[in-house]
Amino acid sequence: MNNILGSKKRVLIGMILCLSIGIFVSLLVEHSKILKTFDLAIMDWSFRLKCPLPSNKEVVLISIDDKTAAKLGYPINRGFYAMLLEGLSEFGVRMVGLDVIFSDQGIPYHHRSLLDTDAFLIESSKKIDVYHPVGFYLQQTEPILHPEETEDMLKGYSCSLKGAKYLIDGTSVAFCPFPQLLKTAKGIGHINLIPDIDGKVRRVPLLIRYNNRCYPCMGLALAKSYLGIQPKCFSLDTKKMLLGNISIPVNKRCEMFIQNMSQKIVNYSMLDVVQSIKAIKKGKKPLISPSSFKDKVVLIGVTASGSAEFCSTPFSNIELMLHVHSNIINTILNKQFITEIPLWIYGLIVICCGLIA
Repeated sequence: MNNILGSKKRVLIGMILCLSIGIFVSLLVEHSKILKTFDLAIMDWSFRLKCPLPSNKEVVLISIDDKTAAKLGYPINRGFYAMLLEGLSEFGVRMVGLDVIFSDQGIPYHHRSLLDTDAFLIESSKKIDVYHPVGFYLQQTEPILHPEETEDMLKGYSCSLKGAKYLIDGTSVAFCPFPQLLKTAKGIGHINLIPDIDGKVRRVPLLIRYNNRCYPCMGLALAKSYLGIQPKCFSLDTKKMLLGNISIPVNKRCEMFIQNMSQKIVNYSMLDVVQSIKAIKKGKKPLISPSSFKDKVVLIGVTASGSAEFCSTPFSNIELMLHVHSNIINTILNKQFITEIPLWIYGLIVICCGLIA
């Protein structure tokens, strides 16, 4: 009997010792760059064990790819964007998220048509629900001066948040649409991505605080609108954010993990879409059927070589930022999230890896 009690006591002491060492290692991970990098590698390994997330059929991408840039020139004439928005409106698109920045008014060329003016773009934007990108500086820098009316309009697209103690703060606005275009927007979404110390993007800040107001990322703004969630107030604690009846696992800074996807979201070349719009206007058969866009959420962004923006993720060393933004809305609409493993468990994994080695 005494042997049995002694054995149980040793097991209990061993468990407490392992737990204590795990917590100690987890604290080292928090404050050691080398261990933190190792911790991130373990996190990536755990991500890959998770079944890839299927792409949501309600999300469609339109890429400003190499053949679009070659045929239409780059930067793309704003008139083609206007034609695209007008055509998508006629196709019955639910909403459009732009990952293209129109931060100043274009200067029309006197020898070209209306396609070179911003008026066409502004009028086309009024015909469809468009969400425009904004960017924030996250460190103190020389602020870029924007028209005063722009700052006032941005407030109209902001939201309040309960429990927003540790949100990432923007110090100033890096870019946003020019005022006349911003007035036509259904909403805005920030496109800030923040890499970890090893340079990889694993999380996306769902909200950024600027001037005591909260601004959603592009994926969250589109998902909220698509799901018909009207209130501008979110609820947040240290582990989750409530979006209607959807509970999104986040850390205390309101960052959500991106996910590996089993297949890419349906992607069309902007050139093919523009040519399809022209063909329909002429009564000809289009390259792409308008039904492909009916009631869809459409994201438009640059993928052309030399112009597209890339980042590194746990799933790809070279990932288009456009795909990261689409990943966010895809994750929210599918309601399948990654929950962060507690640090003390990572500490135990580190110990086990050391013992095995």
